[in-house]
Amino acid sequence: MIESTWANLLANMPGEWRDTLVVKTMTGTEISVQSIVRIDSNLLVIRGRVAGTTDQGQLYFVPLERLETVCIQRPPKEDEVQKKFGEYSFACSCGCCFENIR
Repeated sequence: MIESTWANLLANMPGEWRDTLVVKTMTGTEISVQSIVRIDSNLLVIRGRVAGTTDQGQLYFVPLERLETVCIQRPPKEDEVQKKFGEYSFACSCGCCFENIR
């Protein structure tokens, strides 16, 4: 399931990357993440603000099935990305897997 892939990716993302995320939902809403409060099997709870606003500290409950894109605002260096994701398996419950796409 897509939800478990998102949950797995976010749970294994380094903490310093999490503070710079922008998540985009399927409705087009972009949320600048201040912190991830909880990652559940089908729900992401984040503190942040809607992109383009100054309303800091809002709490958002985002169903993982509605998550479209996750962006790291301050991208890490390429060697850091390869170190973290070069061996990472984006396996899903159906048994398919995307490995080492380059």
